[in-house]
Amino acid sequence: MKPATNIQEGKRQIIESLAGINDELLILAIQNMIAYAKLRDEEYFAESIEEYNQKIDEAVAEMNEGKFLEHEEAIKMFS
Repeated sequence: MKPATNIQEGKRQIIESLAGINDELLILAIQNMIAYAKLRDEEYFAESIEEYNQKIDEAVAEMNEGKFLEHEEAIKMFS
């Protein structure tokens, strides 16, 4: 299968490929992958704008309190 040029083409290619598969375990694995992807997307968007902004405000407050590392310090820690 050649690489798809866009998402819709990729989906079409996958659907065509699935039509010829009779391996029950492979179908189950693909179903589980799709379920996991949907769950992950739901969790990603579950955070509200208010929660997101609160986390930003907390991070800015920590920076203002001096709770951060300079880039050079971080490099030294992991070198």
